[in-house]
Amino acid sequence: LASADMTCGELDTDPITLVLGARLPAATIATDPLPTSDDSASFPACSPSATTRCTMATGTNCACDQEGDGQPGATLIARNVPAIDLDEVYVSLRTTFSLHGKVWSSDFVKGKIDATLDTGVLACKLLDGTMCGPNNLRTVRTLNPIVTQQLLTPSTFRSVRVMTGMTCAEIVANQSKLFPR
Repeated sequence: LASADMTCGELDTDPITLVLGARLPAATIATDPLPTSDDSASFPACSPSATTRCTMATGTNCACDQEGDGQPGATLIARNVPAIDLDEVYVSLRTTFSLHGKVWSSDFVKGKIDATLDTGVLACKLLDGTMCGPNNLRTVRTLNPIVTQQLLTPSTFRSVRVMTGMTCAEIVANQSKLFPR
């Protein structure tokens, strides 16, 4: 906070980086390249293997199994992909975000979110249940979109104080009153 006791104080957070389906060194987590497959469908796997859960895997700059489903990386469902009948795509994924806003009162903070999203395609599975071969994997890597925020319509956040003891169901039921647009 720009000021601990001033209304309309500025709130600026340091960037927070989250990585799924891979292990990167903490010092360079926001900048190191994500593990991705090469043209022969190979990628750097954590030890003992790419299907080891990330919580148990060792090594850095390598892919691991985020969900424990026996597939490398984070498992994403793929639908309506042109040129290839995909079922799932297995990726290393990184998002970095920071918050910038104003503290209007001790009960209300409002601002915008600066965020990035990066993916590295590791493997994929077709709708017929077979794993992608190198040709299909090259197609998926080529289709891998660059995802960015819209410059003229930033993502926003609003933080409000809720009554002590309020349940998640009550917050959802009152969302239009708590978080008006």
